[in-house]
Amino acid sequence: MHRVGTLVLFVVAALLGGCAPPSNDAFEFQVAVARLTSDVLNQFSTKTLLSPLSGVGGLLTGAARRDPNAFVIDPVVDGDTGDVTATSEQIDEAFAAAIQNASANYHVLPLDTKNVLASRYVVTGAIKFEQNAFLNRRLYRIYASIVDIQDGAILANSAVWVSNKKLDDTPVALYRNSPMYLKDKIVMRQLIVAQPQAGEEAGRGYVATLDAGSVTSEASTALSGGDYVRAISLFEQSLIRPDGQTMKNYSGLYQAYYRSNQKDKAGEAFAKLFEIGVANNSVTVKFLFAVGSTEFVNNPDLVTQYDIWLRQASRYLATTGTCMTVVGHTSHTGTAEYNLRLSRERAEKIQHLLVSFAPPSGHVNVDTLGRGFEENIIGTGTDDEQDAIDRRVEFRVRACQNA
Repeated sequence: MHRVGTLVLFVVAALLGGCAPPSNDAFEFQVAVARLTSDVLNQFSTKTLLSPLSGVGGLLTGAARRDPNAFVIDPVVDGDTGDVTATSEQIDEAFAAAIQNASANYHVLPLDTKNVLASRYVVTGAIKFEQNAFLNRRLYRIYASIVDIQDGAILANSAVWVSNKKLDDTPVALYRNSPMYLKDKIVMRQLIVAQPQAGEEAGRGYVATLDAGSVTSEASTALSGGDYVRAISLFEQSLIRPDGQTMKNYSGLYQAYYRSNQKDKAGEAFAKLFEIGVANNSVTVKFLFAVGSTEFVNNPDLVTQYDIWLRQASRYLATTGTCMTVVGHTSHTGTAEYNLRLSRERAEKIQHLLVSFAPPSGHVNVDTLGRGFEENIIGTGTDDEQDAIDRRVEFRVRACQNA
């Protein structure tokens, strides 16, 4: 709370001082967020003053009335993993404080179904770790936009570079306990609309996801609070809405069923999660290995879950006839030769287990590839949450050679 409170003070000071828009320079995190919120809200104020909005109508609700002073915040998402992190929460809280400080009339409402239907605007954003050509090094970059829920118009967006070498990349509960990284087509819509030069079509496509997304948000809150019955009900409600067939919903459903000791239903939810991942060409499973080893970490609960994941993945491969390559990756520590060998051996471990779990009448067609740290996404070699995705195991669909 102290860090968030300090960040809010920076944001308020930036708004009162009229900070210049973000540039190619990089700034300490608190200053960077203050500059970003200032620029986005200045753009928003200019746009809405020049084009007064009535607050009547709604893309999601026909002629329903929207409050022209109400905002919801769709949590900032990590553009590399699809996670919402502790840093995401800090940025979201800073935006909420900045909006309410910008006008006595403005108010920020929790992201839920009722408030999405009643609010006029949504604030969304992303954070990525990418190359800054001006400074010739990789840095965090935060993107943010304000979108009109009524018609999908993007009223403001901006981006800022962060000079800090590390931010708190710890995922919040839903993502921390997910079997996979959840970067699917719905997350990609959020990433696109958060970035500069996103067009009206992107805005409308993103707004259309908020109906199901708001129910998912309520379900995630219930899951985090241990109310698994309510979480299951809400995740299932979200699944049947337009744009509700998301990796996030099936991951949440898996977690709620598993934690309520309904392991058969948890397996069914994971099977759907795996299927959507294949359709999105994004199947990155969070197997954790002991350091320098092909053995899984010594955690009985995780090993029980790995058994569920592997059985369901094997069943999918056997029943659909899909051919895949299991690709092992490592973080950027140690020699290239060592990491290449380790990543290959870990991929072979997963391959062996998939074959062993195949149903009696089925056949699993899967080969392996070790990439070491050649395809690092982050590449810092910190061996913590910051570069966790660099130690991933991917399932890549490939053509069957002898179908």
